[in-house]
Amino acid sequence: MKKLRQKHTSKTDFDIAVEAPSKRGQPAKLETATTEALEQINLHAGGIDVGSAQNLVCVPAQAVKSGQSNVRSFGAFTKNLDDLVEWLKECGVTSAVMEATGIYWMSLYDKLDVTSQIPIAIHSRLRS
Repeated sequence: MKKLRQKHTSKTDFDIAVEAPSKRGQPAKLETATTEALEQINLHAGGIDVGSAQNLVCVPAQAVKSGQSNVRSFGAFTKNLDDLVEWLKECGVTSAVMEATGIYWMSLYDKLDVTSQIPIAIHSRLRS
């Protein structure tokens, strides 16, 4: 399984660290590659990684104040979901995409659909 970490360095350059496979019990090695000219298509879109205990949310870098992170972690309870929706509104997010590996996206989908009218695309891999 590969994990990607992106570090925003300029408008067109991103450093991507890919976790290389490691032997059991040994720390993984990170390989760094640079890609250039990633075109931003929707400057008001957010990305949400939905989990059973936490939701990781990313908004465009220009949507937050200088010095603040554009990635935040929110819990999975109702109050946390309300806070997540409010943060997306504060950041000017007009559409979002969610990735989920189970049914945990449903509560967040309802919150976004009913309270904020933010269009949502969902990538869900349901497993039995």
